[in-house]
Amino acid sequence: MSLFAKAYPIEKFKTELNSPIVIIYRILSIPLVIFFKLLRIHPNWVTFISFITLFLSGYFSIIGSFATGGIFIIITLILDCVDGILARINNQESDLGLKLETIHADLTLIIFPGALIVGLIKNLSVDINILFLLLISTSIYLKWRPIYSTSDIEDKPGNLSFLMKVIYSQQKPNVIIRSSSILGKILFFLRYNTSTQFGIVFALIVLLTFFENELIIYPITAMIFFQILFGLAVILGSLIKKNLK
Repeated sequence: MSLFAKAYPIEKFKTELNSPIVIIYRILSIPLVIFFKLLRIHPNWVTFISFITLFLSGYFSIIGSFATGGIFIIITLILDCVDGILARINNQESDLGLKLETIHADLTLIIFPGALIVGLIKNLSVDINILFLLLISTSIYLKWRPIYSTSDIEDKPGNLSFLMKVIYSQQKPNVIIRSSSILGKILFFLRYNTSTQFGIVFALIVLLTFFENELIIYPITAMIFFQILFGLAVILGSLIKKNLK
């Protein structure tokens, strides 16, 4: 196996092609991967650094320094790529690393958008109900996101029905099943880009911190809607699977 294939497995590449934003972060992470590799820094320490930059992004957003918060969240997302690549090329993947990565991903969705809303409430008189809706939507989505991240079946379309292909194609590891369902691909692309920290909507939120701060509320509102939608979709999909068994 080549070093590139080890650092960036083909299954991960195929999944992340659903969002060009991730590819950009991967490219930007290369110098830092080399830097931390030369210094022999353990991947978990990189994760801890990214926790610090995440908290700083929240702090600066709350006090209204949106552009500074935007810079720190970009660094956070780049470091989020770095630690995984380092772990794979150094053969240092561990249960602790996976747990830290999960916690980090969840906190990214909670802290940065939430802190931005607080800052907007303080500086631009945004309705506080938006913060309430954001917390509700993120809670619903994070409750069910593990189902999207793992799979309990082999990644083979086999004799799966049209509906089951659509359902199972939403689970991240099922690359082959997803490739066999056009509707499944569309829904996965939509969720990936509207409800996660590596999606287009989240990237738009970050971009607007450098320009029109008052417009940040619109992509955040879109994220609220889709997080609720895909949170409820898991419940519906689970009921369908149970009834079809």
